[in-house]
Order: sequence, then C-alpha cells, then structure tokens
Amino acid sequence: MDKEINKEEELIINKQLSTSFVDAATVYTRSDDHCLIQWLAFFPEGPTEQARLIIPKDKLKDVIKYLCAAVNYFPQKPKQKKKLKPIAKKSK
Repeated sequence: MDKEINKEEELIINKQLSTSFVDAATVYTRSDDHCLIQWLAFFPEGPTEQARLIIPKDKLKDVIKYLCAAVNYFPQKPKQKKKLKPIAKKSK
C-alpha cells in the first residue's frame, strides 16, 4: 500500500454526492492493471448502470479484503479458472 489512511484525519464528505442502491457489480480488467467496476440496479425496465469506477488492481484487492472482513465472508479460490460472465448485457 502506498499510504495508510491516518485514523485521526477527518474524512471529507461530498454533500453533493448522491447515494444509490445497487444489486450487483461487474468488473472488467484493463490491460494497464486497472479495473473498471460497473455498479448495477435491477429495475422492471431492466438492469440499469448506477455508477462506474476505475481503480488500480492492487487497490481493488485491498477493497475486496476489507469487504470480505466487513461481512465475515471469505470465499475459497476455485479449482479451475472460469471466465466470469457479465450479469447484464450492454445495451446497443
């Protein structure tokens, strides 16, 4: 990790940022070792993109470790590497 967050530093809150409910995420790995995360919500009209983020792969691994610890869920690595299928098809 480049720099640990100082627990005593106050988090700056962006009050203009809205909060969205999401049902799923898709992750695409780019050739530059960054990942695109697409957050989706499922509505009667169909899956709708709520947010799109790009994060360095090593930072995403840290986020995943944190999320797993937060919900006390630690999945095991699959025996065979399977290609993940997107949750929703992209619209034309």
